[in-house]
Order: sequence, then structure tokens, then C-alpha cells
Amino acid sequence: MARRTVWKPRIPRQLIALFNLINHYPILRAAVKSFSERFNQFKIYSDNFSFLYNIGELQKITNDDLMKSCLDLQNYLSDGELYDIVASELYEELLVFRHTMKEDSTPIEASSTQFLKTIPGAFTAFPNILISLRILLTIPITSASAERSFSKLKIIKNYPRNTISQKRLTELATIAIENETANTLNFMDVIELFASKKSRKKF
Repeated sequence: MARRTVWKPRIPRQLIALFNLINHYPILRAAVKSFSERFNQFKIYSDNFSFLYNIGELQKITNDDLMKSCLDLQNYLSDGELYDIVASELYEELLVFRHTMKEDSTPIEASSTQFLKTIPGAFTAFPNILISLRILLTIPITSASAERSFSKLKIIKNYPRNTISQKRLTELATIAIENETANTLNFMDVIELFASKKSRKKF
């Protein structure tokens, strides 16, 4: 039995090149530009915040390098004559603070309330450190979390729930986005707290 031949049109190379020039290359250029901008932004973050990544290793940094890092961070977090931190004060705070940390300590551990409570007067003694760590920990590295948030909103506010109020939508979205934390909640405790606030009878 003879094989059936399938006719395949021959597309001239000039048309393929023209198609790539009009469609593929602009997409590739936009992707390369987007990646370059993102990596450049990451480099800026790293250049200014890298000395706080491993805050427990600040003991190994010389005082001159530490002061230079503080000045660079102050300049980065400034807007004209307005400063989020003061380099000289941050430097003096770090000279003391670095001796209270372990070498493998992370910025999350250093800024945690549980750790700071172990140091008398930490909240007032290290204001510049706390501001720097909070800014570092709240810088969005990617837009994935924001995209997931919008995806959750589309799932929650569908056609049958079109008349949902903004307050309830916000609360449901928070539960959906922070589902890991929500799953750890004790529902009986939540019910008792809700009942105590809604109860009209006072015993």
C-alpha cells in the first residue's frame, strides 16, 4: 500500500525572516529589557542592603567599611533633605547591636519582636536599625505575590458574588492570601472571640 504524501507548503525564507522581525524580535527585546531592568534593580538593592543580609556577620566588617555602608544606605533612602535614617546614628547603633547577634542571624530574626524584647530598651535604642531592617524586609523582590492577590480576587468576587461589599471582600481576600496563617488558627478560639464581641447579654 502506497504511503499518502502530505503536501507541505514551502514558505520563502524572506517571509520567515520578516515574520520574526515583526513578531518574535520585538517580544524578545522587550523580555531582555525587562530582565535587565529587574536585575539592575536587584543590584542596586544588593549594593545598598547587602551588609544587612547576614547581620550576624557584621562583627567581621571593619569600622570604615561599616561606616561607608551606612552612608551609602542613607543616600539611597533619602529624598532631598529628608532622610529615613541617619548614617552616623546607624553606625553607632550597629557597633553595639552586632555584638548581640549570632553569626548565622538573619534580618527577620534581628527585627523580630521576641528577640528585641530580650534587649532592654531595644525599641528606643536602635531606631535606625529597625527602620533599615523593616525597609529591607518589605522590598518586593518580584510581583508574583501581587499577581496572586489579584488572582484570588477574581476567584472570590465572581458573578454570583457581584454585590459583595468592599469590607467583606477585603477580609475574604486576606484569608485567602494568608491561607498558611489562617490554617493554623484555632476555630473554637475564633468563635468564642466572635461570640464575646457580638453577645448582647452581659453576665
